[in-house]
Amino acid sequence: MSPAMAAHLTERLWDIGDVVELRMGGSAMKITAAILLTLMTIAGSAQALTVSKNVGPLLKEAQAMIADKNYSAAVAKLDEAEAARASPDDEIVIAQMRKFIAMKSWNPSQP
Repeated sequence: MSPAMAAHLTERLWDIGDVVELRMGGSAMKITAAILLTLMTIAGSAQALTVSKNVGPLLKEAQAMIADKNYSAAVAKLDEAEAARASPDDEIVIAQMRKFIAMKSWNPSQP
């Protein structure tokens, strides 16, 4: 990603963050900002990633489970995908999804 593109995306993130803050409030805004940062990171690095045909459907299922906030089932599905992985790109995408789940399910009140 070029420095100019990164600067543009950063400006756009702040614009989106302002809208989110107005509509959702403080903690929701922080979560949304973290998601946007994760997606921006994935988009920057995943432009040339292609998952194998065996792993793709498993990742789609895990993605749906994440959307439903069923993180334990999503982790189990990622375990299946990891067992079936066939390329370095598979491994990268699985790791990124695991990081996303960890971030979404993190509870700062638990030790």
